[in-house]
Amino acid sequence: MAFIGREVELARISKVLSCREQQNNLVYGRRRVGKGELTKHALELHGAETAIYFECRQTSERDNVASLMALASEALGYPPLAIGGVTYLTSRTSQAARQ
Repeated sequence: MAFIGREVELARISKVLSCREQQNNLVYGRRRVGKGELTKHALELHGAETAIYFECRQTSERDNVASLMALASEALGYPPLAIGGVTYLTSRTSQAARQ
């Protein structure tokens, strides 16, 4: 898929992915403009091995957090996390990134 006129957005995502430190990148905007495809394209370009792509659903915050945590646990090789485990997850991934 060609990303016509998305060079600035792709460069911003690429900058985050190129950073050696742990980074979070939130892509937000109106529906149906290609945010997800642009993000996946950037991840493919950088061969991001430990990146987690998560698309929120129109459900409760708790459901989205639980889904994100399950995805993060699987991607990072951690056992399933409890809802209160986000702090643990971010501290562990931050430590791993520094090593």
